[in-house]
Amino acid sequence: MVGEETKQDRILHVLNRLAFGPRPGDFEHVSAISPERYVQEQLHPESIAIPADLSEAVNQLPTLHMSPIALFIEYERPILLARKEAKADSGGDKTVIKDATKDL
Repeated sequence: MVGEETKQDRILHVLNRLAFGPRPGDFEHVSAISPERYVQEQLHPESIAIPADLSEAVNQLPTLHMSPIALFIEYERPILLARKEAKADSGGDKTVIKDATKDL
């Protein structure tokens, strides 16, 4: 089993050098595809297939389908209005202004 230990050592070495050490499932993944292919995946991430469920989940995010103006109206404008109102009510107290937009 000396050859198997060498393969495990190579896999661990690759994961330690190219990642932040092995995460759950990484060792098995590299073992299944080979350390050389793993290195190529890391050098060319566009070659890694994106899981369909991940693509579907990301595509359901409403912000990805909003225009910049719609994003501003939905998210930034309420913050600006709350700051303006807090500034007027507090006489310019920065702590009050910051607290007014904390939960937005």
